[in-house]
Amino acid sequence: MERVIERVRAAAYRVPTDRPEGDGTLAWDATTLVVAHVTAGGVTGTGWTYAPPRRRPVTPPRRSPRW
Repeated sequence: MERVIERVRAAAYRVPTDRPEGDGTLAWDATTLVVAHVTAGGVTGTGWTYAPPRRRPVTPPRRSPRW
């Protein structure tokens, strides 16, 4: 079955922590969550990761991959 990507949406969310956190090498006071919604063949899937907001795509790819 071949499907064409019809739409890609992504957003970044900053979630503050209750108090400063750290791992011994870095410290932070918030976590950034990037969420992506991809629609192909009339079906939408959701993916997410913890990453800096710059990971969010600014524009969709020029060509939609086919499956």
